Amino acid sequence: MSARSGIPLVLALAAATLLAAAAPARAELAYDTLYVANSLCQPPAIAIDGTGVVHVMVPEDVGHRHFWRAGGGPWQQEVITPAINTSYVTLAVGPTDRLALLRRGAAGNLIVLRPGQQAFWDADTIPAPPTPSGSFSALQLDPSTDEPLVAFVTNSGGFFRLTLARRSQAGWFVTTVDSTPQSMSQPSLALDPAGRIRLALGRNVGPANQAGGFYYAEADDMTGPFTWTLVDPNLIAINSALQLDPATGEPRVTFGKTLGLAYASRSGGEWTSGPVYDEDFIGNSFRPLSLTLDAAGLPHILESYLINVLTTSSSAADPNCGGVNTPYIVHFSRDHATGPGTFDFTHELGNIHESGGDALATFGPTMHIVWRKSWNFQCWPAPILYTQISSPVGVAPGVVRISTLRIAPNPVREGNVLHVRMSLAVDGPVALHLTDVAGRSVARIHHDGLRGDGEVRWTLPKLAAGWYQVRAKQGDIVLGSAPLLIVD
Repeated sequence: MSARSGIPLVLALAAATLLAAAAPARAELAYDTLYVANSLCQPPAIAIDGTGVVHVMVPEDVGHRHFWRAGGGPWQQEVITPAINTSYVTLAVGPTDRLALLRRGAAGNLIVLRPGQQAFWDADTIPAPPTPSGSFSALQLDPSTDEPLVAFVTNSGGFFRLTLARRSQAGWFVTTVDSTPQSMSQPSLALDPAGRIRLALGRNVGPANQAGGFYYAEADDMTGPFTWTLVDPNLIAINSALQLDPATGEPRVTFGKTLGLAYASRSGGEWTSGPVYDEDFIGNSFRPLSLTLDAAGLPHILESYLINVLTTSSSAADPNCGGVNTPYIVHFSRDHATGPGTFDFTHELGNIHESGGDALATFGPTMHIVWRKSWNFQCWPAPILYTQISSPVGVAPGVVRISTLRIAPNPVREGNVLHVRMSLAVDGPVALHLTDVAGRSVARIHHDGLRGDGEVRWTLPKLAAGWYQVRAKQGDIVLGSAPLLIVD
């Protein structure tokens, strides 16, 4: 609550002027269909080598398919290895432009595959206990030696163990970094140009019985010591993604909360964490995340989000994928790299789609995205899709003047009342704009005198179901924004 107002200010729609426009046709991103999978298939992974060649890996139980192309030319493909199970895969490119693929074997052991002689891929099994899931692992290639470094979590004997495995000419060196009887989430891993190790993951209980939350650590090498820093005390979901700013080397990370999505950055030794969107969304906690930094160092987040309560059977277009789950792939971005501030929802790649944890990559000013057009690895046929977007995209300029912009309910049904809450640093007139995925205004309301902590009740006009952006402005200054999902 505001000290000035004492209680939240509730503004009825009668006190506002409603300007609504007919919803225009929704803009669709152009994409390539690389392949139509006709068997068990997990989401694809993408990586770009130093020459700009785009590589896509599609994990199937009948064999992993490798697609690649250079300079916008035709796609080429190969089947690199037989497979008897599907698992999430991680794809990395090192300083020699030689690919590395991390996947989970039939027994749960992690396997690194790399192109060998005569077009064969060499398989190298890490000598470590099985992982509970292939998604509980991360892969990087050493910038000096081009050898793989793998971080993964195992669960045996009642303990969760965070383990690192590094390959050298002498073989694998495997060491446990930390262990706890409480659960750990998927680790995120990065290496700076000097080969220093950076780690981030969620923990139900922190080191030495500290508070649970999302933690970050770094060390010169695998022997440590790794000193853990609490980045965000919020309870976390499973997935996260970590990148290093190419100019400063500082970490940037996005991670799922139990309800919501967060982004954190470090500058001058201090962490700043805030929501990409807040807890009003309804979905599940297993949400694959991808994070990349564009040529200007600005963050872009791709999330596969599962809405599971407000859908109807019509959402399951594939007869093999019945149920009431509707997954969306959503792209968020913003116009500054560090500190607090809001993200804009900039693209919806479609529903009944799923992306993996390595679905987003950048090369120069362009972002490259791959995803699978189905929500479950048991759903097929499943087209594998690819698109590219120039960056930065869809980010409105301005100075953030409110700490948060909260909207509820979210998702919301068309014609229902949307509650928009904000805390103003400067009293005055406020305009709320609703924009579609193409950035076009479809509705807005205006109020002449909002003060302190306030709430606007907005009866939404009839609009097509899908993703929109709610943006609050004072004049030309953007106060904040939040993504909104409208459902039928």
